[in-house]
Amino acid sequence: MAHIDLDINTEDPDEPELTPATAAEDAPPTPPATDDDAATDALAERREELLNSLGLGAGRGSFIPTPWPGLTELITLDYNAKVGIVAEPKTREARIGRDIAVHAAKAGVPTVLFTRFPPENLPPCLLIDENPYPKAKDIVGRGRTLIRGEQPRFLVVERFERIHTEPQPRPDEYADFYEEREEVSWADRLMHAARGVQLGYPSLWTTVLPGINPERPLSESAKNIDHPSMILTDVCKQLLVVRRHSPDVVNVRVELDGLGPWHGRTIPVQWQPLNLHAE
Repeated sequence: MAHIDLDINTEDPDEPELTPATAAEDAPPTPPATDDDAATDALAERREELLNSLGLGAGRGSFIPTPWPGLTELITLDYNAKVGIVAEPKTREARIGRDIAVHAAKAGVPTVLFTRFPPENLPPCLLIDENPYPKAKDIVGRGRTLIRGEQPRFLVVERFERIHTEPQPRPDEYADFYEEREEVSWADRLMHAARGVQLGYPSLWTTVLPGINPERPLSESAKNIDHPSMILTDVCKQLLVVRRHSPDVVNVRVELDGLGPWHGRTIPVQWQPLNLHAE
């Protein structure tokens, strides 16, 4: 397995490298609309009609609020779904997990947040865990801890590649396929650990990848199937790749969308950076 530099101890996502001006210059242009876009829009309208018929509310893709209405419409944080987000390191978007966790908690959603960089102001409905290398069982345990007497309803795991996994040999039933009992790879252990976190409510899993391009498939930026961003494709129902396009717009590529209509599309979302020190 190729070496992957995770750099999970030295980076604080609160220190962005890109300014809005340079982000706008570096970001690729949004492609013109096509006939496929029109067909997908029609499918999206049909989805809203179905949501209405089910009494779920038209246009509301998420049961968990986010700070940006355009993202709330797009992201599917409902039921027990796992959603992944991949961002450029050392940008404001790299701290999206904390931003959404704080916003949801302020809205009254009991929320558990695993992070190494906790927010300055903690809403009463937010439970923080700063364990740098949590195990899957630690996440499940925290995810069942009462918050002000209520069961949590939302979990956020920032930089999920921090999950601690123990080396383990491949099971004997695979012996016929291997000359020796090789160890299960780190990537496979991480995938199974994340899959094993089942709490019965939605969760958000984040990671970072340098040089991401929301206009192209994620695999072209990751270049390694063992990178955490690629592992999320095997863990999550929905996977979003985000990069700022201008001071007020973030391009969001919907890498995975289950049965949703936005799979493979890049969508500009109105997304102003939040005030770091806002109450």
